Amino acid sequence: MRSLRLSAQQIQVILKAVDNAYPHEACGIIGGRDGDAIRIIPVANVAENRESHYRLDPEEQLQALLSLEAEHLEWIGVFHSHPNGKPIPSLDDIQDARLNTPNLIHLIVGMRNRQPELQAWHINNGQVDPVDLLISKQKSETDSPASRTEIWAVLFAVLVGVIVLLAISFILLPPAPPIPTPQ
Repeated sequence: MRSLRLSAQQIQVILKAVDNAYPHEACGIIGGRDGDAIRIIPVANVAENRESHYRLDPEEQLQALLSLEAEHLEWIGVFHSHPNGKPIPSLDDIQDARLNTPNLIHLIVGMRNRQPELQAWHINNGQVDPVDLLISKQKSETDSPASRTEIWAVLFAVLVGVIVLLAISFILLPPAPPIPTPQ
């Protein structure tokens, strides 16, 4: 399963675009690398029926893609909103993805009851699969291996702990009973 990582600030940019476009669908481009969003670029919606469809303005789309290329970023996804619905791809979204944005991540912001709900999808050749949406400030550091110094520090701490435990155990032991001697 793919994933899309966004920062809280990037989500705020998307939600501001969604709020500004309401009651119309908002849309834009997500630039980044390997599923990590680096740049969010809102783009004007030029669809005829903007309340229920979106179409990226071709001129703004071209400028956004040129900007991503200049920054050595990839076009990894698109975002759009459903002003009064759930963040689930519509049949039109699936058809449009087949024609215009195959193999990209589709982030949909559902605004049912004016409460934002985000969900990401991979739509390719009519196949719709969920994408893990990860929200963070930066990549998790738990994936990085421990440095040599950290490994030695842990080993040293364990060794000191064992020595202290043994020393306390010997101190707390009662004295050995006297050994009877034969007479």
